Amino acid sequence: MATDGKFFELLAGQSAAGKTIKGGASAIGCSERQAYRISAMPEFRHRVAELRTEALNAATGEITAATVQAVRKLVALLDEPNSALGAAKAILVHVAPLTELGELRQRIDSLERGQMPALRVVR
Repeated sequence: MATDGKFFELLAGQSAAGKTIKGGASAIGCSERQAYRISAMPEFRHRVAELRTEALNAATGEITAATVQAVRKLVALLDEPNSALGAAKAILVHVAPLTELGELRQRIDSLERGQMPALRVVR
């Protein structure tokens, strides 16, 4: 069965969105039997994984944009007498973990590129 069939992409989209094979088949007007044959194909599982990755990447982009807005709002609230303490606490509670995460990401990237010097063990 080819991946360019009428229901392949539609069923992959339904499955990537969390529908069962039976539910996805019903939603797109495909027989349950044909849907299960399609879902048994390695190409189908690969396509579902691709679609989920695309959806997660899109969501991550939106979350990143919202994070920038949230930080700007917290910084603006630092100038408001009734909100300054809460804003300061909200900022400070995340500084150390975010800094650590950024440093770890840089170290991993360096290791993956083979550019990080070996660590010396001092005894």
